[in-house]
Amino acid sequence: NRERELAQQKQRLEQVLPELESLRNPLAAQPRVRFYQGFEGLKEIYDDMLRVPESEILALVDLQYAWTDSREEGHEFVRSFIRRREDRNIVWRGICVASEESDRQVRARPAKLRQMKMIQGVNCPAEVAVYSNKVAFTSTHSELVGVLIENEPIAKTITAVLEKLWSILPDYNPE
Repeated sequence: NRERELAQQKQRLEQVLPELESLRNPLAAQPRVRFYQGFEGLKEIYDDMLRVPESEILALVDLQYAWTDSREEGHEFVRSFIRRREDRNIVWRGICVASEESDRQVRARPAKLRQMKMIQGVNCPAEVAVYSNKVAFTSTHSELVGVLIENEPIAKTITAVLEKLWSILPDYNPE
């Protein structure tokens, strides 16, 4: 009986401990920022996007810069990412810079769980993706690097900007 009582007290303490810790630690409310380099580092970011099934990724991308300097492993990883995203019922809503390369890729890839809008006249050599309470900035063009920010206010701000763009842009229809 005493052991059960101690186990219950321990469980209650473990439940309130994070809240008590956040009161003591002013950095607890700070954004969590992680930096990634190389192919393996970027795989970690993209894999993180798939951790919440039946969710949504909202992105800004210029496909003429996406994985252009990577070897076949980068392209295979993207195909695998798309399959796994679809298997987890994760919707990808992308604002895509219009270009011949974007047209080619949009035509070549099936549109399952994918919605796209078109933006013209901007140069976006890095991708921005918002999911859950995280914002990922990735560059897959020449130097493979990424930054992942885990912070709800930052994610909400980037989402608000992308949603505003989404509301005024036309659907992406490849030429």
